[in-house]
Parts: sequence; structure tokens; C-alpha cells
Amino acid sequence: MNADFYSLIYLVLDAVILVWIGRMILNTRTIVLKTKTGFRWLVPLLFFTVAVISYLRNLPGIFRVIQPVLLMIMGCMYWFVGSGLSEDGIVVMGQLTRYDHAENLAYDDEDGILTFSTGRKSHALFFAVGQDDDVLKFLRERKLIRTKKKK
Repeated sequence: MNADFYSLIYLVLDAVILVWIGRMILNTRTIVLKTKTGFRWLVPLLFFTVAVISYLRNLPGIFRVIQPVLLMIMGCMYWFVGSGLSEDGIVVMGQLTRYDHAENLAYDDEDGILTFSTGRKSHALFFAVGQDDDVLKFLRERKLIRTKKKK
């Protein structure tokens, strides 16, 4: 196989990842109540690291520049991906789970943690101190949970 074929495969994969991250950003833009996000810098840092490594490799032609630039764009895009509650569902790092697909939805107002599962996978969103009333109001208005207000 020649290098042009591999370059084409990488470009197709880059395009798929760009579209995927773009969809994640669109889902993030629908968030009404945002959550705290820990280690938000980690994934962009990984994209930038791979971009530097990709640039340092001796790839042929224009691909030596295109691949690292695309990876850096992806890293920048991923920085804007978030988590929270939207009208359409629950967004976890840009991935939307519609409310009708979220099972075992529960909110712990002492710790500010919303938990739910999708099939075998469990998820948790951590809300900031002081967001309890807003989160409970949001969930009750949509008849997603029934909880007693903390005393």
C-alpha cells in the first residue's frame, strides 16, 4: 500500500471525528442547566499531543500539515463540549440521552448528583452547590422525578 492511501484513510477518519465533535457541540448548545465538569482539559491536551507527534513524524507532502492542524481544531472544539440538562434530554460530554431512554433517574440533593442508566451503563452528573433548587424544579416540571424537598 502506498502512503497516499493511508493519508486518505486518516483524512476520512478526521472528517468523521470532526462531524462527531460538531454534533457534540450542537448537543451542548441545548443545555439549560450546566454541570461542573472535571478534567475538561484532558481530552484537548491529548488531541494537541497527538498533533505534535503527528507533525514530528515524517509524513509525505501536505498531509504533514493537514493532520496536525485537524487534530488541533478537534482539540479546540472538544473544549466547548459540556454536560447538563436540556429540553431534549441529558447531555453527558456532548452525548445526548433522551429522557425516555434514561432509566433509574434519581437526584441526590445533598451531594448534587444526578444518576441514571442507559442499558448496562451508569452515568452521573455533578451539579454545583446552590443548583439544587434549579435542578429539582427542572426535573419536576418535566415530571421526570418525584422527590421530597430537603428540610
